[in-house]
Amino acid sequence: MDDFEASVFQKDSNNLNLKMWIDRSTLERKKLYFISKRFLDIVLSMIGLVMLLPLFMFVAILIKIEDPSGSIFFHKQGWGKKKKNLRCINLDQCV
Repeated sequence: MDDFEASVFQKDSNNLNLKMWIDRSTLERKKLYFISKRFLDIVLSMIGLVMLLPLFMFVAILIKIEDPSGSIFFHKQGWGKKKKNLRCINLDQCV
């Protein structure tokens, strides 16, 4: 192998190592992003539920006053990610 081929091979090798390092750091950043996003989604959802709990209780009481024999909640089947069956629980707001 002459000097030219050796220098080209060395540049390709360095470029490959650089690409592997960039890919690894990008994947680590993406993983950190998704973990932090999931954590933030859960925390903000819990805060929202706690803040809206009095409103939900008020609506439930109004539903029960309007129809004492009926239920407050109704259940239905839903589809989630990868076609997973979900059981959805909703407030019965039919008038």
